[in-house]
Amino acid sequence: NFTPVPWEAYRVGVPEGGAWEVLTSSDDPVYGGAGLGVTGVVEAEPGRHQGFEHSLSLTLAPLSAVFMVPVQEDS
Repeated sequence: NFTPVPWEAYRVGVPEGGAWEVLTSSDDPVYGGAGLGVTGVVEAEPGRHQGFEHSLSLTLAPLSAVFMVPVQEDS
């Protein structure tokens, strides 16, 4: 989110369902951010969005980037 305002319930298409974990967010206080954005784990919802079969609803902090990966289930 390279705007000076937060975006709530911002939908992003993802290639698979299940849980997605935040690897890092530039808005994390450890990097000098306010900690306003998405943290932890978010569950993907079914439904086509941006050409993908699933999507995430995220809170994006202003002037920040967030990196997420799908959570790998233990076998």
